[in-house]
Amino acid sequence: MYSTPNLFDKLELTKNNGLFIFSENEWRGVFPQKIEYALQQIQPFAFFAFNDEPLILFFDISSNNRNEETIHKQCWNFNKAPVVFINRG
Repeated sequence: MYSTPNLFDKLELTKNNGLFIFSENEWRGVFPQKIEYALQQIQPFAFFAFNDEPLILFFDISSNNRNEETIHKQCWNFNKAPVVFINRG
């Protein structure tokens, strides 16, 4: 799992400036339906939004056995977030 005090703080990403934790559901109803649907499909651990679009996606495959190849494909198809972090554990 991402160490919030380390990674997010170093990147200066907070809930006040656009950081969303996927499981907290605070992002639902904030973005256009197409983006929300895509986020539900790829299920990042967290994401950072700028100008109402996800800019950075964060995935943690160390704790939930997600397939990294599938994540790459889904992010490519999503075609919105130019930056993707994947924690391999």
